[in-house]
Amino acid sequence: MGPIAAPFFMPRLISLEILEERFAEYYANADQFVTGLNEAFGTAVFVNAPALYIAVKSAYDDIERYKLYHLEEPQKQKSNAVKRVAYLTKWITKCRPIQYPADTSIQDVIPFIANAAFAVSLGRSLMASELDREFFLTEEKEAELVYDLTYREVTGDGLLAIFQLVYDTAAGQPLFESLADHQFKKSPK
Repeated sequence: MGPIAAPFFMPRLISLEILEERFAEYYANADQFVTGLNEAFGTAVFVNAPALYIAVKSAYDDIERYKLYHLEEPQKQKSNAVKRVAYLTKWITKCRPIQYPADTSIQDVIPFIANAAFAVSLGRSLMASELDREFFLTEEKEAELVYDLTYREVTGDGLLAIFQLVYDTAAGQPLFESLADHQFKKSPK
C-alpha cells in the first residue's frame, strides 16, 4: 500500500460563517443566563468566550460526524434540536464556559452547577423553539438533570436518549403504552 497522496479531511457540513452565527447566538444566551444568575444569587460568574467557542465548535463537529455516519444525505439533511441540545450539553459541561472568580466561596454551589444549569436552560429553549411550544421541566426534574450533568458521567448517546424523551413528551407524544396499578410480588430482602 502506497502513501496517501493528500491528507484526508472530513467535508465541512457547516460553514465557518454559520458556526460564528451560532456562537454569537449562544454567547448572547449565556450572557443573559449569567446576568440572571448573578442578580438572583449574588454570584459573580462570567462567560469565558474562548471556552464557549470551543464548546460550540466541538458540538457542531460531533453533529457533523453524526450526520456523515448516520444520514443518507448529510449535506441536505439538517440536525434536529435534540442532536444540537445533546451535543451542546456534552461540550458545555466539558468546557465549562461559565466560570467564577478564584475567590468564590467553596460553600457557594451555584457557580459550580452553573454550566449544567445553562445547558439545561439553553436546551429547553432550543427544543421549545423547534416545537413552537413553550414548556418547562418541573423544578424537581430540572434539579435532578442539573445534578446528573454536574456530578455524573453522562455520554453523548445518553444525552441523546434523555433529550429525545424530553422532546417527545413536550411534543405531546405518550411515553407509555398504558399505565395501570399492579400488585407485584415483593422480593425477599
